[in-house]
Amino acid sequence: TLRVIVFRETSDARAIEERFRDLRTQLTNLGCSSELSHLPGLIAVDVPPEVSVESVTDVLAEGEARDLWEYEEAALR
Repeated sequence: TLRVIVFRETSDARAIEERFRDLRTQLTNLGCSSELSHLPGLIAVDVPPEVSVESVTDVLAEGEARDLWEYEEAALR
């Protein structure tokens, strides 16, 4: 599971809802499922075993480099 926090204020002029929708579409196209949290801006991403984690983190790293969001891998205990 990965966690993504989408920034409300960025250089991207689109509404945050549109950026959420675009990100979740990209993740779905890669084979992942995602869920919006009750916390504003937070998305949980499930990467199933058959999906390359690297392909997902490539997409997330690109958005992070553009200051659209930050992401992290969830720690297992």
